[in-house]
Parts: sequence; structure tokens; C-alpha cells
Amino acid sequence: MFDALLYIVIIMGPAVLMTYVEAYHSSNRAQLWGGLPQTTWYKNPWVISMMLTVLSFLYISGMWVFVLEDQPNELVFSYILFMTGAILWAPLTLVALHRQEKLWSVAAALWLTALGSIGFFINTCTAKQTNALMITAALICMLHHVGFDALYWWLTWHPRDTAKPFFTSEKTESKTNYDTLNFF
Repeated sequence: MFDALLYIVIIMGPAVLMTYVEAYHSSNRAQLWGGLPQTTWYKNPWVISMMLTVLSFLYISGMWVFVLEDQPNELVFSYILFMTGAILWAPLTLVALHRQEKLWSVAAALWLTALGSIGFFINTCTAKQTNALMITAALICMLHHVGFDALYWWLTWHPRDTAKPFFTSEKTESKTNYDTLNFF
């Protein structure tokens, strides 16, 4: 059993969940989505990817902790990077929303998590006892955290209600309602 990795997951995992629960209870929770599509959950590619990523994370963590005997020290570093970024993302994003600024510390938290997931993938691919399912799970985890979170979410998220995001996939038309405009 990979004790060090188990302790990291047991200690830092609930901390990640607590920050997300607190973010959910925030009055700014709607702004946490950035430019991610806000459709029905089963039509939302980000939600589907997130669910697959959680399952993938649980699978690869269980394999590393309980099954595989190859226990590289670099993997512990990857988990620390991953969990630290995951713990920091929600509070830093809420601070950015409060300040109405796009803080680079939020990007740093996203990239800590993304780099940790890249480490998962590299360690899984180079392990002696790995299997195709574990490599696929690590790939899913990496693609979600790099593609959806660190790149897409960061580029489409803007902490000001009045400002337009840098990039969005939503096609919305802006129509002016002349009945409600106030003129000088």
C-alpha cells in the first residue's frame, strides 16, 4: 500500500470538497461557471467530462494506493500539486469576484491542478504495472484539467458582470429594449 499517497488523498481531498461546498453557498456562485455552457447537465460537455474525471481520479488513486507496487516519489509531488491547486481555486476565484479583477493567482491555481494531472498521466504511462484503463483514466483527468479548466474556463471567465469575456462559445444576440432605456 502506498501510505504517503493515501494520506495526501485523505487529508487534502476533504479540503477540496469543503472549498467547493463553500463556493456553492456563495452569492457569487453563478459567476464561477465562466463561459462554460449552462445547459441541462446531460447536455453539458463540461459536466460530463467532470463526472468522468472524478471517476478517473478515484480509479487511478485507488490503483496507485492499493494495487500497484511501483511507487514513484514524483507521483507524490504530482498529487500535492494537484490537490493544492484544487484547494486554492474556489477561494481565490471568490476573492477575484469580490475584487472584480481577473487575478493571476486563479490561473496559477488552475495550472497547479493541470500540472499535477499531467504528472498523473506521465507516471501512469511510465509505470511497470499499468494497464490501458488506468492510462485512459489518467488521460481523461489530464485533458479535463488542462483543456476545460486551465485553458477554456480561464479564457472565458471574467469576474465583472458588465465586461464581456475574452472568448465564449455561447451565441447570444444583444437586443436593445428602447422602452426601458433612460435618456438624459
